[in-house]
Amino acid sequence: MARNEEKAQSMLYRFREAQAVQLGLVKPKERRPYLASDCNNLKDAEKWRQQIIREISRKVSKIQDAGLSDYQIRDLNDEINKLMREKSHWDDQIKKLGGPDYKRVGPKMLDHEGKEVPGNRGYKYFGRAKDLPGVRDLFEQEAPSPQKRTRFDLYKNVDADYYGYRDEEDGTLLEYEREIENKVIAEALEIPDETLPKDKSQKKKENTSQLENNSMDIDSSSEKYVAHVAVPSQKEVEEFLVRRRKRQMLDRYERKEEYYKAFKLFDKEGNDTIPSDALGDLLRALKQNPTNAKVAELVKGAGPKISFDKFLEILLRPDGFAPAATYEEIFEGFQVFDKDRTGYISVGEVKYVLTSLGEKLTEAEVDELIKIVNVDKNGNIKYEE
Repeated sequence: MARNEEKAQSMLYRFREAQAVQLGLVKPKERRPYLASDCNNLKDAEKWRQQIIREISRKVSKIQDAGLSDYQIRDLNDEINKLMREKSHWDDQIKKLGGPDYKRVGPKMLDHEGKEVPGNRGYKYFGRAKDLPGVRDLFEQEAPSPQKRTRFDLYKNVDADYYGYRDEEDGTLLEYEREIENKVIAEALEIPDETLPKDKSQKKKENTSQLENNSMDIDSSSEKYVAHVAVPSQKEVEEFLVRRRKRQMLDRYERKEEYYKAFKLFDKEGNDTIPSDALGDLLRALKQNPTNAKVAELVKGAGPKISFDKFLEILLRPDGFAPAATYEEIFEGFQVFDKDRTGYISVGEVKYVLTSLGEKLTEAEVDELIKIVNVDKNGNIKYEE
């Protein structure tokens, strides 16, 4: 028996169908317009859009067939993409005729069935077309190469904690090391001598006797040495310290003329007074090293003008000022952060030192200081300069 599709193609069937149309018994079949812009009826446009959706659904289901060849799959995939573009034209025409905007509110199920190749927008692969030879490789993206980090990036977050300078401040590490040390000593003492090899046991005894002899020699020699050393009393120590302090103060008073000459350089008005804000500069000119906080404390009770007698009282105060750091001390301080002895330290390390240690500076003051020095492209400073 012939199939329905074969019957529809027979000459007799087409003659009877044309005759029925002429008699008005059936509605004549309409063909979808080639261009969506040729349709000016919203209802007809909705009908043609639904027809395209049914065709797309049928072809998407058919492309999953495992019996299709690669050529048939490619042809079906091209037809589906063509229908998808045609559906987009009908969506635009429906919106133009006053209908809903299907691109914005319509279901996206058909669009999600396909997969686009990166960099090739518009053409999609459906079903088994995604597994065709050469297509699968297009979807495999190469892993991005790791970006090389610069020396500035590596040292950006490095501070004193990284080098372990403050590991012992909380006491946890010291307590842990003490426990491990006691445990190792206890285990070593519990090992009997019989378990050791004969030669090692003999060597242990020899070492023990040698240590005892050495300790006896040290004790005897130390006793002889201590017997001939005169230990000063507490009173003698105090008298020595007082004499040394007096000698230092006398030396300072002997240099009074030198201090007065330096004082007159800052005496702009010639009345044997200097402005209080010049006190810090004058002290530093005389090789003193007062901090900004100490200068502010001294100026607070001195008033806007400072006389020479008041200046001598400040300069020769008993507790004095901390000595200025030497070049060698500053150089060694920078080398604490320069483990590899390259002669460079990062800007982050300099900021950490200036804002955290000693007389702490503000972020703005640190930025002003860093503007003065030369910073290379990696964010490092050559501290020898």
